[in-house]
Amino acid sequence: MQQAYMLPYMENEDGEDRHVLRLPNNNSPKWIEPLVPEHVRALIATVDVQQNMFIVQIVGISPGRPFDLTVVDRFSIRNSDREDEHSGGFEWVKPGSYIDDWDKLEELVMARSYRLANDLSKKMTIKMTFCDSGGKAGVTTNAYNFVREIRKRGLAGRFHLVKGASQPSAPRTQITYPDNSKRGGGAKAGAQGDIPVLMLNPTLLKDALDNRLEVKVPGSGFLHFPNWLADWFFGELTAETRDPKKGWLNLNKRRNEAWDLLYYALGACASALLGVEKVDWENPPLWLAPVEGNPLVIAAEREEAFIEAPTIDFAKFGRELA
Repeated sequence: MQQAYMLPYMENEDGEDRHVLRLPNNNSPKWIEPLVPEHVRALIATVDVQQNMFIVQIVGISPGRPFDLTVVDRFSIRNSDREDEHSGGFEWVKPGSYIDDWDKLEELVMARSYRLANDLSKKMTIKMTFCDSGGKAGVTTNAYNFVREIRKRGLAGRFHLVKGASQPSAPRTQITYPDNSKRGGGAKAGAQGDIPVLMLNPTLLKDALDNRLEVKVPGSGFLHFPNWLADWFFGELTAETRDPKKGWLNLNKRRNEAWDLLYYALGACASALLGVEKVDWENPPLWLAPVEGNPLVIAAEREEAFIEAPTIDFAKFGRELA
């Protein structure tokens, strides 16, 4: 039985409410597990750092005017490597407290790969991971120190910190080198001018993302969503409303990770780091080339260096990885 592909439809007749109706879209490919659809040329990861978890979204990039984005996977990393003496399991990660917990991003995100939907003998690896650099006290310091550590191992080009700009007039995307070392709190925050941070204008990028939700033609800035995504995902995607003066607001304090992580992905693609907006799809860079010549595609047998997506209950909210 062929499963219908679902597209979120935004209904906001009064200009304030945004909610989801799930409608079939017969122009889209059908898949019901984390596989890389045939139209995807590259994968990037976006990460939201919370008090006791990392929330991760894997997004595919496809040719188009403008380029399409595809949600390939969504999961949470909750368990650290620290044994819990009381439960016999493992303690939750605490990104603001333990620098070692950040190693989970290298292990379970940066080193991740996904099988191709049209050729299960091949996998696609992650081009780059973009991670939020703010949040609970201690997160920024550990984030900067994690980048310093992976830089020593030659991995800095595969991981980049991001942050939402606070000024409405900020550039849509801008690479900055925060340096507060000469101020009282600078040394504690770890901002010493040596770590690049991709600053994103949330209002501009969320406006663009909201417009993409209305696109119904693949190859025209379309957003592709797999069947296994449950209703909670689309609830997160519509948690915020647009205020003409204040920008996008989460008035009811609902979970909005899907929305934030997608705007990170859009900003990453628009930035100088990836430059997807300027790609000539007739002559793309190798990492956006078709499968046959794409260096991000490897043989599925090469599992020693990459992590295969496990079989899980995809309807469960925020599926967890150990």
